Amino acid sequence: MANERDQDLGGIRRALAVFLALACVGVLVQIFTGVPYPKVPPGPIILAVTALLVAVVRWRWMPVLGLLVALFLSVGAVASGTTLPRLAEPTRLGPFAGTWLQIVAQLAAIAAGLAGVFAASRKARTGTAAPFSGERRTGR
Repeated sequence: MANERDQDLGGIRRALAVFLALACVGVLVQIFTGVPYPKVPPGPIILAVTALLVAVVRWRWMPVLGLLVALFLSVGAVASGTTLPRLAEPTRLGPFAGTWLQIVAQLAAIAAGLAGVFAASRKARTGTAAPFSGERRTGR
């Protein structure tokens, strides 16, 4: 049973890492297609490092890091004032597609991060299997 719980959380961590990596690709597409970014853009660096950490570090609370990074960068993207206009301009395909990829992947990362936090807290609190697995365990 413990192995199945670890696999459930591992699957969530893998999905979170993939979504963070896809968001990084979305930002890189924007950069390579002419969207102005700083010389050393922090977004793809933060996303890539976080994706790597979430994928490699086997700690139950690692999805919190992925969730916080996805939330932070999503709020920053909307607050910048340049993201939403790019989403409304499909004639510039590179920036449009890169922005869509980034935003959709970050929203998916937020969902996966929330699922990972929920699964980790349930595992820590009750010792039961991941949510919706149909399995229960009464002791630790």
